[in-house]
Amino acid sequence: MKILIVDDKEENLYMLESLLKGSGYEVVSAENGIEALEKLKKDSIDMIISDILMPKMDGFQLCRECKSDDSLKKIPFIFYTATYTDKKDEKFALSLGAEKFIVKPMEPNFFMEIIENVIKDYKKGTLTFSEITIEKEETVYLKEYSERLVKKLESKMLNLEKSNLALGERVKELNCLYKIAEIVGKPGISMEEILQETAESIPACWQYPEITCARIILEGQEFRTKNFRETAWKQTGDIFVHKKQTGAIEVYCLEEKPESDEGLFLKEERKLISAIAKRLGQITERHRAEDEIKRAAKEWRITFDSITDSVFIIDKDYKLVRMNKAFADVFKMKPVELIGRPCYEIVHGTNEPVPNCPYKKTLKTKKPATSELFEPQLGIYLEVMSSPIFDDKGEVRASVHLIKDITERKKAEEALQGT
Repeated sequence: MKILIVDDKEENLYMLESLLKGSGYEVVSAENGIEALEKLKKDSIDMIISDILMPKMDGFQLCRECKSDDSLKKIPFIFYTATYTDKKDEKFALSLGAEKFIVKPMEPNFFMEIIENVIKDYKKGTLTFSEITIEKEETVYLKEYSERLVKKLESKMLNLEKSNLALGERVKELNCLYKIAEIVGKPGISMEEILQETAESIPACWQYPEITCARIILEGQEFRTKNFRETAWKQTGDIFVHKKQTGAIEVYCLEEKPESDEGLFLKEERKLISAIAKRLGQITERHRAEDEIKRAAKEWRITFDSITDSVFIIDKDYKLVRMNKAFADVFKMKPVELIGRPCYEIVHGTNEPVPNCPYKKTLKTKKPATSELFEPQLGIYLEVMSSPIFDDKGEVRASVHLIKDITERKKAEEALQGT
């Protein structure tokens, strides 16, 4: 899925690109509407996310151009703006044919949820494409457009400093969350290593990184930055695992600084520490689940291999799917050498199932079956039991086989008959 992002601010593009790429999307960027149209002509784009206030051609004009072009009008168009924020702006944007109007700043999780919902509707063909706006009279469009532009240009100058500060903090926030994603994605990394590296990455995302330290406490274990020291200036975020508090993140400022939204800390930093704590809780839950799966798989393997009789599983085509150690040892082969081969080829040395194969009966009756036979290849009598495994539709998709050596029993029966 390729998404075109349009914004004249490099930091905005970087923020969006990091977020979208971190969620698995391919990203193309443009700095204004004219550049965006050029890229739309050269590339195949599945979605457009655009700012509004830009030089050369702004987002309103870009949206109108796209929705007026038959080759582009069905591409989902989303406005993502920090300057056009009131209801009249949104109404005008949607009247141009845009699918969504999102106001900055927005939590990354909520933003991606909106994007993914639009993509789902687009793929299912349930997205409604507006036709009424393309018919707007040019004079009406220009009047509304001019009113929106003049109003926002005035407020833009007044709010520029505040917006830049908020944007800078959001970029740091995304960098921090993206860094955690990179840490978690390292092959073979342990939970302890994830927590230590996360603790070390936190200070760089706070307002005063050079005098910030951090500690993560999880289930009695502590992970600290090298400069860690407790002070009076503290910010915390609780870590919950399966709805139970099991730890916390602590961020300390090592020197006194001017008061802000939350003591020495910004409100954006409160959101960030909460987001990190939530993410660490999710990672812990996932690692616990993975560890439990590995433990159960190991336990199952040990139990399976402890069975002294030969046990194996075959699919509906008689091919070996899994077998225990006893089965592999009988044929002096490794399990990896047996998987995928027909069971009758291994057990009987034939090119097709033997006449009294119990699996034939199981496939026909959908019930367990048992057969006794002499196996010349092994020189022993076998009791072969087949138990069906069903799919969701109640059809036999595989079978568990148990083979017992009954040679001694057969010899005893023959001896009794001889007397």
